[in-house]
Amino acid sequence: MDPTMTETQTEIQTEIQAEIQAEAEHRTVEVRRDVRVAAGLGVVATLVAAAYVVRVAGGGSALDWALLTLVGAIAAVHLATLADSRAPLFVADEHGVRLRRGRSWHGLPWSDIDAVEVLARRRFWRDGSLDVLAGEDEPRSVPLALATTVTGVPEGSDLVAALDELADGATEVVQIEGYEYVDEEEWA
Repeated sequence: MDPTMTETQTEIQTEIQAEIQAEAEHRTVEVRRDVRVAAGLGVVATLVAAAYVVRVAGGGSALDWALLTLVGAIAAVHLATLADSRAPLFVADEHGVRLRRGRSWHGLPWSDIDAVEVLARRRFWRDGSLDVLAGEDEPRSVPLALATTVTGVPEGSDLVAALDELADGATEVVQIEGYEYVDEEEWA
């Protein structure tokens, strides 16, 4: 303890250290849809669709109706994605992982997972993925794309290191460089 610190400063420092330790013990890593992307595209598509509504109301052609339908569908998809982005797609903590497909969740403890593979996003147009391999089941995959965001990774760390820390040696967490597809006959 620093002799120049007052008793209040010492108490505050102790509380801060306790909060940091509690946060480290209950750390979670989440993959979520990026609200900014969904909101931005949804709003722009809605404004363009509204402009086409005005145009069609003034006696638009069949092409105007087709474009209104197309842009309206794009707006609906992105606004639905915005509503869906309230819940994460993937959550990992010290107990295991939980993955969401639609409205249903599937949870696996670390001991039931064979491996977690992370294919990092490469450049602007190459999406990555986070794959959970468990037994004979099909791999469960979560996109790592422009439209998703990862939270809970400590500063100065990466997703693989954060997941490996949470798994605590119970399963292998690796970063892969890509997928190599093998012919079924060659696989058997």
